[in-house]
Amino acid sequence: MSTTPDPVVHMSELEKFEQRFDLKLERLENKILRLMLAQTLTLVGAMAALKLFG
Repeated sequence: MSTTPDPVVHMSELEKFEQRFDLKLERLENKILRLMLAQTLTLVGAMAALKLFG
């Protein structure tokens, strides 16, 4: 009987880890994009308010 790990089982574990990593990365990218959008809208709103009331 061999003590080496089964490469097929090992690959499926790696694939699961990779999928979780990809999901976390995608969530982070979405969070960053939402933050950038909020900053842009805030800046545009502030510039419009200055133009109207300033």
